[in-house]
Amino acid sequence: MAKKIALISFVAALLGLMAQFFEWFKFSQLGGFLHIVNVSYLGQNLEDGATNYLAVAFFLLFALSAILYWTSQFRETRLLRLCLSFIFFSKIISFPFSIGWTSWLVATYEEVKFDYVSILYWIWIVFLGWLCFKALQFLNSQKELATEETLYGETTVVQQLAASNWTRFFHSLFDGIILYIVISPFANAIVTTFVKDLSRSEIGASFQIYGMIFICQVLYYLIFETIFASSPAKFLSESRVVDSEGQKPKFKTILARTFSRFIPFDGASFLFGANWHDQFSSTEVVLEKRTGTSGSTYLWSFFLFALLLPVIYLMKISYDDRQQKEIAQEIVAERTSYLEKRLDKLSPGEVIWLKSTSYASDCFIVAESGTPKEMEFRLVTEDQGGSYMTYEGFNLKKFGEFYEYSKENFETVTLSAEHLKTAISKEIKTEDEMFGFPGTRGNFTMESIDKLYAPKLSCANVTFYSEGKFRGSTAFDADKANFTISNDGSPVKVVKIVSHTDLKWKESSEKNSFPRPDEVIMLEATGDDFDEIDLEFTVRDELGRNHKYRMKSKSVKDMPELRLID
Repeated sequence: MAKKIALISFVAALLGLMAQFFEWFKFSQLGGFLHIVNVSYLGQNLEDGATNYLAVAFFLLFALSAILYWTSQFRETRLLRLCLSFIFFSKIISFPFSIGWTSWLVATYEEVKFDYVSILYWIWIVFLGWLCFKALQFLNSQKELATEETLYGETTVVQQLAASNWTRFFHSLFDGIILYIVISPFANAIVTTFVKDLSRSEIGASFQIYGMIFICQVLYYLIFETIFASSPAKFLSESRVVDSEGQKPKFKTILARTFSRFIPFDGASFLFGANWHDQFSSTEVVLEKRTGTSGSTYLWSFFLFALLLPVIYLMKISYDDRQQKEIAQEIVAERTSYLEKRLDKLSPGEVIWLKSTSYASDCFIVAESGTPKEMEFRLVTEDQGGSYMTYEGFNLKKFGEFYEYSKENFETVTLSAEHLKTAISKEIKTEDEMFGFPGTRGNFTMESIDKLYAPKLSCANVTFYSEGKFRGSTAFDADKANFTISNDGSPVKVVKIVSHTDLKWKESSEKNSFPRPDEVIMLEATGDDFDEIDLEFTVRDELGRNHKYRMKSKSVKDMPELRLID
């Protein structure tokens, strides 16, 4: 039994770490089963897929406890009982919460249905709680109470050793921390979802907070001290509760002891030897025999643990940075190749947006005549008027109207495609290497190349769904996605869609006529792998001209980039 507990605990700790570090586990259906404890609210970065380092710390501690238990020949149980009790109470709280939460979602939203995954998850919660219960029951049975013999004349009296006042104060403080960590994720969800009206007043907010603390604290002590005659803090200090006869207390005794804890200043009464909730319930906290690892071994173990956590954190940050840089380099290389090909085929009627890298205004150059080797452009600066720059960016349709009306007022410049290629931002350049115009302040990088009087499409938003349930921007485990394509140019309609991945695409808009320029095109994709987006689609404008676009994304975390390719 002891070997099984050690091995299962170590494997469970590894699975918990996997659920934190590997993105597939985080959002897949299996990921929910691997979240052995729920500490998602505390220490959780708000970004999707972020690593919860409080959970990482717990699972490292859990793994350490299994190692210490094994290497001490199954005598060192303090840390292991603490971790198992944490999981045990977390499952006790999460089981009714999960059932209630799912039932509320089903009753509130028509698209949400009960499914087999929810039922399996509830069974999994009960199974985990039962495993922890059996393990704690076995570990407790291996511990004996510490005693001392006192000689009174010819009579030897055996007495149990009472825990010190400072140990009792530690129990009060540490149990409060454990209770807060376990309850916070559930309490936050309940308060923000179901009792918003109460939160509008100070009295209502105080009522809900103190009421929840009261209920959770009663459950915490009733469950642990009734079943195990102990609590997570007492597991760590190797102590337990006994009645006036030195035996395991009955339920009614623990009930009186639990409610006595709510006497004002009870938590500090141990410092003065009063022990109020002991006195009112005729109980006492006594020590167990210490048979495990020495204090120096624990000290070194925690020192190594304290070093390991920041090392893991730095390794994770370094790995994420490296991944992001590789993706960024691929995007820059593709963008550079795309812009260079567009410049090699540059023709009259195309407009190039040159974004300022300093305090100067952005520039727009419109090809008038010539070839890529030597072409004449009209130079338009943003400070020359016009309302084509909007909050969303460059509006091609408005620019075309402004340019047609005022183009004779704009300066003419002659440039080559090779010269313009220096404006493509391939990497960080020195001031002397950057593209600039004679007589203008500042330097520029190339932002886009568009055709005048043509559509200007961009991907504005992506939302994901899983089995009909809205998942927002979370693509993991999704089976459908809606892509919102905005158009800041001439009106168009979709005439052809070609996918280069296993995703199936269609236009979800029901309009058959040309939409207004400020309306959007909705594309719907279905499939089971949104890690990479690669799609070509053709649109037709009001003049019957076709324009082919390609939409690509290297990562589900990035907004797909949309480019005109023909």
